[in-house]
Amino acid sequence: MTASLRPVLPILLALLLIAAAGGGVRYFHYTLPYAEIWAEGESGPDLPATQDERADAYRAAYGFRDEAGRWTSLPVGHDSYYFMRMARRIAATGTPCTPGLDGCHDDLASAPTGRPVLDAWSPHPHAIAGVHRLWTAIDPARPILDSARVHAWLMMTLGGLTAFFLVRSAVGRGFPGWAGGVTAAIGLCLNPLIIQRTFGADDDVWILALMLAGGLCAVRAFDPAGAGIRRAAWAASAGAMAGTLSLAWGGWPFLAVVMTGLGLTAMVWPFIRPRPLRAWREGACAVLLVAAMILVMGAIAAVQITADDLRAFLAIAANTVGTGAEPPPVDATPVPDAFASVAELTEPAWSDIARTIGWVMGGLAVVGLAAAAWKIVRRIGGWFPAAWILPVVWLLAGLSLAGDAERFGILLFPPVAILSGAGLAVVLSLLAGAQRNRGATQTRPAIAATAMTCIVVLVPVLVWGAAVWRGIETVSGNRPALDQRWVSVFSQLRDDSAEDAVLIGWWDVGHWATFWAERATVLDGATIGSPRTPAVARLLGADADGPIGALVASSACPDGENPIGCGTRELYLLTSSDLLSIDGWMIAGFWDAERARLLDSFAAGDRTQNHSPEMQSEMAGVTSRRQRALFAAPQARIWSRDWHDCTVDENGRYDCGLDIGSADGWRLVSFRFDPAAPEESHLILQPPESGDGTSGDRTTARPAMLRVATASSLIEFHATPGSTRPGVLVDTAEQRVFVGMQPLLKSLVARLVLLDGRFDDHRATSVAQSTGLEGGTVRAWRLRLPESPDESLDETGPN
Repeated sequence: MTASLRPVLPILLALLLIAAAGGGVRYFHYTLPYAEIWAEGESGPDLPATQDERADAYRAAYGFRDEAGRWTSLPVGHDSYYFMRMARRIAATGTPCTPGLDGCHDDLASAPTGRPVLDAWSPHPHAIAGVHRLWTAIDPARPILDSARVHAWLMMTLGGLTAFFLVRSAVGRGFPGWAGGVTAAIGLCLNPLIIQRTFGADDDVWILALMLAGGLCAVRAFDPAGAGIRRAAWAASAGAMAGTLSLAWGGWPFLAVVMTGLGLTAMVWPFIRPRPLRAWREGACAVLLVAAMILVMGAIAAVQITADDLRAFLAIAANTVGTGAEPPPVDATPVPDAFASVAELTEPAWSDIARTIGWVMGGLAVVGLAAAAWKIVRRIGGWFPAAWILPVVWLLAGLSLAGDAERFGILLFPPVAILSGAGLAVVLSLLAGAQRNRGATQTRPAIAATAMTCIVVLVPVLVWGAAVWRGIETVSGNRPALDQRWVSVFSQLRDDSAEDAVLIGWWDVGHWATFWAERATVLDGATIGSPRTPAVARLLGADADGPIGALVASSACPDGENPIGCGTRELYLLTSSDLLSIDGWMIAGFWDAERARLLDSFAAGDRTQNHSPEMQSEMAGVTSRRQRALFAAPQARIWSRDWHDCTVDENGRYDCGLDIGSADGWRLVSFRFDPAAPEESHLILQPPESGDGTSGDRTTARPAMLRVATASSLIEFHATPGSTRPGVLVDTAEQRVFVGMQPLLKSLVARLVLLDGRFDDHRATSVAQSTGLEGGTVRAWRLRLPESPDESLDETGPN
């Protein structure tokens, strides 16, 4: 019995270490002890005086109390709430589809029409629902939030265990292979980006687990030492992993490319130094295995792939090899690029990618890559080293995409972790080998052997400790974006609004709203690329001095439905002070299609238009999609993110400290305002430092716009249309100022968020609001509906 269990004990110990490392870090964040860290050094007029009281306040602000009175932190991210809502519906009804509707429909998304359920075949929400059913059978008070986290922890543990087996397949089953496998698993589970992507209930856990499982199955399939039937079963399993991934993630062809790349290498390998009979036999075997993978993968993927998806895939493939259609002509009226401001889709710097990997894991990965190259070269003409070739192929594929978007790091870090584990195994093997070679010449071999054994054991422990420490650092500073401000407002809407009410807000609150308020939303993270995004952005950025009825109608019915029909439902607009720091809605709302067209023409090589040298230089410096978006929306520039308090002297003159920096090095030092002579108001600026570190004398500049809000009126003293200089909004009632671009100062957001709707009670009524621990207010506004499409919604306004 003991002998039969001996091979299993290292695997069980590895599983325990992986689960403890990954789950422990997550558990500490979920149970909110990090509220103590968040409270350290914090102070302010609204914060409690003592450390313990501040920690309790942070716990209440970022936590959720279940029916049993237990605290847990609110999940991070946006998509997490979509999958938890689907899982909650599956647990209750057995299906993610809205009951009573034809087809698989989601009535709370893309209001007022709803939309087909996204990823209806995905195993992710079904798995969360399964965990929830099991847990609530034992503890009925457990919320879906906890079930989603347990599911994420289980999936990451399985993914880590798969990485463990991949390393052992390459380096062997001795202690170096065991330690290397555990290193790969812990390094993967506690990578900062992986933690952020798998912290909540997003489906990235399935992406990682299925990619790793597919890779392991492919390695087993192309291992020449296996039996034929067994290898065919492994190949079918690899195809099944890729096919299942297609049900959960649109980027599943990445795994198909990696596994097919391994298969193509296996086909060519026997012919590098051919032994005729053996080469043809092994090559034919590889062809059959690849065919098995593709057939199984295609059969599963066909469940939800449409003809349009296939045509799009073929078009991409044709363009990749240079046989596709000519690029389309420059769009005469380009629409805003809504994805340019999505953080996870921004293009990361390679230095940031290296920092996320870390110097310990990165250094070991370099060693592992060198070992892989050595093993591959040495085995040419021999057995196919599938376990060494897979991470190399995967690494190359991941590197080709990692620089395109931040989220694509999840495609790069698994092979880096595998190579890191292999690198540590190589280091440990070299240390052990050096000790054996020197043992015969040492006078005290027992002592030397003991010391070397301690070193061999201590090295992986230190590496694991470094990975755990990085994981703790990551989660300790990771506060949820959604806090009790939003939960409170959503709860009020759920209790007080009609069941068919429609919520309008920027896309990042859409999934939050459907989960907590259980009301339909116009826009969410799944519809960023639709016409709904600019429709909502134009409403938020609308000139509040003019009519906005048509914009309300187009936001409530963004796909062209009858506005009068949509007008029969209650409409609520969601705002928060966070909008002042988000330029995504400003880019879409203040978009200049003509500037975008000029830039696209310039990028296409059109030099027929006479641009100024400054304009040409500016356009030549645009190298990313975000830079393109900012070029096309120069009025989306952010200056102030909150009010600045002013001091008022005995003559009533305002002196308002600003200390606002700009990208070109200029700094807004302060603003001077005299109510008796508003035309003399001016900004004081500090020029950028010169090459020798000195800065010139301060200068003054007139703001491009000056708007003054009193207790009963809103007055505009001057404005310079089209200016790229900032303007200033003065609130004399509160003796404060706000600096921003002209469209923002005139927008509906400014009127509702900055001026608390004091001039807009004829079009919007605040029905729910909550202020956060560190300031910042969330509000829900009941919008007055137009009786007809032509009604302005602006019968009265500010004096």
